[in-house]
Amino acid sequence: MDDAVYHASIDLIEARIASRDQKKVLLSNSRHLLTLDRDKNRLFEEILVFLNTHPLQERASLKLSPAVQ
Repeated sequence: MDDAVYHASIDLIEARIASRDQKKVLLSNSRHLLTLDRDKNRLFEEILVFLNTHPLQERASLKLSPAVQ
């Protein structure tokens, strides 16, 4: 697996996402391929929580900042 995980990128990504509804989740037991590594269940749980707390209509209105588009 690829070991390249740049924690400094978190702040850059956070700054470029237009929504202030953000949550940083550090998965310290995993490396680059999160969906296949040790923290995959935690990752999937976090995704489900997000999807269950943000209705589809609300997610459709979220927009990326111009820097990301």
